[in-house]
Amino acid sequence: MQRSAFIICVIVSGLLAILSVIALSILSILFHWMVLKNTRLDDTNSLIYKQWLQPSVPIYLQFYFFQLSNPVMFQNGSKPHVIQQGPYTYRERRFKQHVVVNWHNHTIRYREIKQYHFERDLSVGPESDQITTVNLVYLSLAQRLGSLPTFIIRLIEQFERMSGEGLFVRRNVSELLWGYEDPLLHFLKKFISVPTSRIGLYLDRNNSDGVDVEIDTGLENPALFGTIRLYNGSRYQTCWTTDQANQVNGTDGSLFHPFLQPDEGLYIFAPDICRSIYFTPRSVSRIRGVATVKYLPLEDTFDSPLINEKNRGFCLHWPYCMKSGVLDMSTCQPGAPIVISMPHLVHVSSKFVLRVQFCCVNVFVGRSERWVFEPREGELGVNASGHIVRGFCLIQMALANVLILRPLRGNMIN
Repeated sequence: MQRSAFIICVIVSGLLAILSVIALSILSILFHWMVLKNTRLDDTNSLIYKQWLQPSVPIYLQFYFFQLSNPVMFQNGSKPHVIQQGPYTYRERRFKQHVVVNWHNHTIRYREIKQYHFERDLSVGPESDQITTVNLVYLSLAQRLGSLPTFIIRLIEQFERMSGEGLFVRRNVSELLWGYEDPLLHFLKKFISVPTSRIGLYLDRNNSDGVDVEIDTGLENPALFGTIRLYNGSRYQTCWTTDQANQVNGTDGSLFHPFLQPDEGLYIFAPDICRSIYFTPRSVSRIRGVATVKYLPLEDTFDSPLINEKNRGFCLHWPYCMKSGVLDMSTCQPGAPIVISMPHLVHVSSKFVLRVQFCCVNVFVGRSERWVFEPREGELGVNASGHIVRGFCLIQMALANVLILRPLRGNMIN
């Protein structure tokens, strides 16, 4: 009797074990199916579509400015001495408009509008805080006019003095970001054709209509979920020198395909710098109890094309390329004499770092990191929290025939 009971227990235990394995397999398949079903943009009633259309997760954009404390000495050839001031925080709201779903090729086309609202409680001061910095208009004009005859340059410099502008400006935060009427450009408009007399780092970006973007819905191939098919009607940018550099790769950073592998890298296209950047997983963390993975760009992202062949397309005038750590933005942002770098001047050539004296860290930015939301080790591809803050160096070159720039040649990026 006891032997029979033992055999029955063994059989029942075995059956339960088998049923448990089957149940877990079914649940795993069901979970996989549910994830795939909910990480597509073809269903306009799905939660992910509504979140994509108008994200409810708060997005904050923080700006750090750097006061130039020695403008006169800098103009006479000394190192620029900068003091960090910030953050100035804005809440970003995003809206997708002109949404068109193409059921035949599994794509969705849209335009995105971004609105920015100042958050005083999360900022170091009001938008009216004054900042002394380099005059971007002056440098841009100097670069454009540097090849002209000297007497014309002197005439422009005289116009500049008459307008009250010079190599440095003192403007409030709101003006520097969202734009102000530049006296020199306003003056020049009386005599020559000028596209705009307003200047600002984020000019016309608040509540303005974006470009057409076409992305994959993930219906036919979940691995392509959120991938940009066309940006402004093309798979390529036009500002770099090779197709590889110009190609638009990856997503916009808000969506990723489901079931990311632990060692899988991601391409993110950054319109502000007209290029795609490759991110790799670095560490695992938790946000509100949910497992997440931190992604950062590769250390060689801004290597000089002279030492890294894969960056050859980002050299605009081969072999006269930028040193490591910076990217020439003169074709991405036409007319702007700026280069871009990682925050804190990470991986930037010592040639540049030694030319700036810091009271704090950074040049023109704060910190940079990318976080990707991955519950259950990567089942979903949704960005839970993330920010990218980039470094801008405003001076690109010194021109010997522009009088006010001559003493600065030792502190220029060239």
